[in-house]
Amino acid sequence: MALYEMHRLGFVHGDLNTSNILFRVIDPIIGWSDAEVYHYLGVPRTNEVKTTSGPHDVPRELVEPINHFRFFKHTLLLQESIVVIDFGQSYEVASPPKNYQPGTKLNYTSPETFYEDRAGMEADVWALGCANYEIRTGYHLFTTFFGHRGEILDEIFQTLGKPPDAYPFPIHECVSLAAEGIYDAPVYVEDGLHPLPITEVPDVRMDEKEVDLLADLLEKMIRYLPEERITMEEVIKHPWFNI
Repeated sequence: MALYEMHRLGFVHGDLNTSNILFRVIDPIIGWSDAEVYHYLGVPRTNEVKTTSGPHDVPRELVEPINHFRFFKHTLLLQESIVVIDFGQSYEVASPPKNYQPGTKLNYTSPETFYEDRAGMEADVWALGCANYEIRTGYHLFTTFFGHRGEILDEIFQTLGKPPDAYPFPIHECVSLAAEGIYDAPVYVEDGLHPLPITEVPDVRMDEKEVDLLADLLEKMIRYLPEERITMEEVIKHPWFNI
């Protein structure tokens, strides 16, 4: 609903990803003892910080973040509402900023953002689709090892299939990278998102109905052409949200 309200009011988020979608926890957690925190969320893993020369004003140790999948095992710890944050890339559609440079993370970047530096409402829908997949399955829909956008484009091509004839953007980038031996050439899936590779969060089972509905929703959100993606008004009306 948060992104729907932004779009309804004429604003683009511009950098939607799972790091900017926060769960609200129930109020009693604030008063938990250390023992209660460790019981439900696990004992923190730490590493000592070592410097190579002299004393420095740095933390003594690094603490690994809480594994958020533990909240799926104890769902009563969460409220039924979330908070969307980080509006540094947001803008009003009626008056977009000059020389706008999208700051979307690679894993959530839509094709038009890659090629045109354009992040509109349709790109928000694409990013939300990627985030929904990650939240529900525990894995990125599109991943990168070397941190190069060609890797993401390669995975998009393999997942969505061959771009439509009217696709306005070049597809040679990841092909040329393949020729350099960086990774394999793209292999198009003729049927696109069928079947979508949906996995499951550890210890959390999805029934067949939810898998089918999630795949249907993502197929409508993750499309090459921005104008072919569903709007946020259509997203929130999808039956997957009523499971």
